[in-house]
Amino acid sequence: PAYTLKLKKGDACIDTPIKVKWEAPPDHNPEDFVALYRVDAHDYFNMVELSGSKDQSSGTITFTKPKDEKSGNPRLPAVEGMYVVRYLRAKDSRVMASSREFLAKQCDPAAAPPSNEQQQQQQQGVPKASGGEGSLGAGSVAKAEKVKDAQQALGAATAGQQQPQQTQ
Repeated sequence: PAYTLKLKKGDACIDTPIKVKWEAPPDHNPEDFVALYRVDAHDYFNMVELSGSKDQSSGTITFTKPKDEKSGNPRLPAVEGMYVVRYLRAKDSRVMASSREFLAKQCDPAAAPPSNEQQQQQQQGVPKASGGEGSLGAGSVAKAEKVKDAQQALGAATAGQQQPQQTQ
């Protein structure tokens, strides 16, 4: 097989892992590497060596953010822009394959999966307060006022009626 790199369809979110499927000839050097670049940059800012891929002609690697990452030295896209992943030969750093270019963008946090804390709150039935602890949203307050008004109107309408007499 030829050298190829494939990404999932669509854009990537800033600071989220990027999964890449790779293919190479069976006799590729296991020290070859896959690197992440800004489209307009000459130097990569993250790379994964294909060590352990001897006798493998394909696999999947994931670019992740290391726990000890220093600020100012991002390992995943940290700013919006166009990025590309490249397969480079170890012996001469020649680019053997490039992925499609993709946009890294700030994603809507509401679209992100809920955090562990949010999942625990949902499982325990703890409602999310929007205006401070125990507060009701504006829609809930309006509904409560309508119910109260309706109850008062009903009470006034039935106040002049006689109650039915109970028989024994």
